[in-house]
Amino acid sequence: MSSKRWLLIFLITPIFLAGCWGKIEIENRGFVIGTAIDLEGKQGNEKYNLLMTNQLINPAAISKQSSGGGGGGNQKGFINIQDKSDSLFAASRKMRHLTNLIPYYQHLKVILVSEEVIKEPGLFSDVMDVFVRNHELRRGVKVFVTEGEANKILDFVPQIEKTPAMFIEKLTTNSKNAGILEPKRVDRLQNIFIYERSYFIPRVKLVNNEIVYDDAVIVSGENNQMIGTLNSEETKGLLYILGGTKGGSIETKFDDNLVNVETQSAKVKTKLTNKDKENFTFSLNINFEGTIEEHFGTKDLLKEKSITEIEKDLEKDIKQLVERTIKKVQREYKADVIGLGDVIREKHYDLWKNIVYNWDRGENYFSKSTVEVNVKANISSTGAANRIKQKGKRGE
Repeated sequence: MSSKRWLLIFLITPIFLAGCWGKIEIENRGFVIGTAIDLEGKQGNEKYNLLMTNQLINPAAISKQSSGGGGGGNQKGFINIQDKSDSLFAASRKMRHLTNLIPYYQHLKVILVSEEVIKEPGLFSDVMDVFVRNHELRRGVKVFVTEGEANKILDFVPQIEKTPAMFIEKLTTNSKNAGILEPKRVDRLQNIFIYERSYFIPRVKLVNNEIVYDDAVIVSGENNQMIGTLNSEETKGLLYILGGTKGGSIETKFDDNLVNVETQSAKVKTKLTNKDKENFTFSLNINFEGTIEEHFGTKDLLKEKSITEIEKDLEKDIKQLVERTIKKVQREYKADVIGLGDVIREKHYDLWKNIVYNWDRGENYFSKSTVEVNVKANISSTGAANRIKQKGKRGE
């Protein structure tokens, strides 16, 4: 064989071997599915002690359950490892010495950040920067704030799921169809940080040994600091303002009896009707459609008069709910998390350029704006049955 042919073989061979360089066998990987960040204390000016908790799949428990081997039933399906540091990157590296598995973040599902972290100006965006830069991380990882210590949520053992992280992830998977807020994702937060917009993040908490997911925290876009919360009812109002919601229910009264209406859709159209920056006026029109799922009382719901009365009561209740939320974010928090600035930016960009730095900061034109709420409700169905029982017919 000629020397040229040997040289060609020598040059080509490394190409086929390169795929194995730096390879980590799958059994040596620690699949991180959840991460919690807590504030442990301060070290002087703008330096913090952080506690990072990583939740890894427990391969021993999973393998025993899948193979039917004995003893696996008492083992948790997850392992939590922790480390304290003033740097999350350093904490993540030190965790390699706490287990024989190398932390691998490509399958990370949720990031939990305690309220104590987000209450510190700028700390939340610094924390998230580590995850934004991580090349292993998928951009769709869900981010939540926790009431109390975030690591305690990762200690919760759900009954219907092997790991707390997976339970939280699945709990929020169908948020649009469950009448709850969609979680914030890493890529969305990155965009928010760049444009310094105020925002909300859904909050999870442990109540009576159950994970509750029904309210939110409000964060200033100026310094990424938590400035308040919305309770469950105010969060429901936020859902109606943002539109696109489906599922969830709203209660109203008809003839002094409870009526429970399931949301089928809530379409929103918001317009700027007055461009005077000292008195911006918006019209917020909500078209609600729902079905009656529960009715206490004996009134005939098949009568048009009955449906019309329920629709009017719904319009009144939804309007009050929405106006309560608007008042909270406008007057108390002065932070535009309801998208009014987006309406100006998208439809009146020249105007937006002149007020962008004084929208919900500085002069804060947002807090001075007027929002006129109009609700149109439509009951599309009264359910499979009109009434189960009527007066005088209980024994039939």
